[in-house]
Amino acid sequence: MTILLKNMTDSEYVKFIERSIPDYAKDKEQSDNLTAEEALDSANKQFKELLPHGINTPKHFFFSIIDSESKQSIGDVWLADRAMKGSLYIFDLFLAKEARGKGLGKLVMSELEVQTKKLGFNALRLHVFGHNTVARRLYESAGYITTNIHMLKEF
Repeated sequence: MTILLKNMTDSEYVKFIERSIPDYAKDKEQSDNLTAEEALDSANKQFKELLPHGINTPKHFFFSIIDSESKQSIGDVWLADRAMKGSLYIFDLFLAKEARGKGLGKLVMSELEVQTKKLGFNALRLHVFGHNTVARRLYESAGYITTNIHMLKEF
């Protein structure tokens, strides 16, 4: 199976937001010890601040991940230029459940490198929640290194 990244349409962006904000809120709830309501409020606020013009916010790039054979969308990616020494930041990478566990994540990471170079950048950065071990393994297998670690001890 092969994949390609295509620029997200306005209607795909609406679906992306409808999925991404609640997903991010769930991760924040777990990692930041917030209530579901607090996490959702925080996620909504962050998205509004980061994307004041939605899909047309300057220096933000949105792609749909397309299965080249079926021509169906199997996920999406949000990248941004955060003025970090020639690198783009991966804000969100999502693969549909039916696309997981098939090696597609590695294909996406490889295609992101190609797309990043086309956009004039030479590196990708990202954040991964500590509890997301599947994503961490994907990124490590794609050659990403840990640059920071946030730790917590509750008592």
